[in-house]
Amino acid sequence: MSHYILSYYFIGYLLVYILPHFPLDFLMYMKKKSIKYPNPQFRNFLVGFFFVIPSISFWICISIFPFFSLFQDLNLFTINYINFDYAFIFQVIGFIILSFGLVIGCLGRIGRGLYISRDQPELGTAWGHRIVRHPSYLHYITGFIGLPLVTLNVFYLLFLLGIPAYISVSLTEDKALEEYFGEEFINYKKKVGLLFPKIRKK
Repeated sequence: MSHYILSYYFIGYLLVYILPHFPLDFLMYMKKKSIKYPNPQFRNFLVGFFFVIPSISFWICISIFPFFSLFQDLNLFTINYINFDYAFIFQVIGFIILSFGLVIGCLGRIGRGLYISRDQPELGTAWGHRIVRHPSYLHYITGFIGLPLVTLNVFYLLFLLGIPAYISVSLTEDKALEEYFGEEFINYKKKVGLLFPKIRKK
């Protein structure tokens, strides 16, 4: 698959991501001083390292590399490109995973922005939080999985090291939310999965 196609896809990915995030992030920043929400810490240095570094690297890849590709004709996506039969299928799967995570992440940000803008802390259970308890973390995990697939670049498999850190932080945050919201969060947890949608029984 041409690196130009990848570049245009990731530029679109960024635009879709920014659309709900920028205004809601500004709103949350304005409310940050007046409302206190649970803010769990990393369990240890390694969790923090593998949470932060892959995240920053991921955004560098999809926000800077496309412009090198389009304006400098420099392919930074597929430096170590693997060519094999049915490779296109892996790339299509990667696009699906990335797009799914992007949609869930944006829905999660909308939900979080709406409830954090209120005068009292509330447990967010709408929009993306109706699908999974941590839609933003799911967004990163799908990014770490999808990027190596769409680029077929073995170097990007290093992003997978960030997945255990995101799972760890999700569990830590769950504990903080349960202590803060109590029974309300326990009931919510029974209905909605941590990072994977639950199949709801009728």
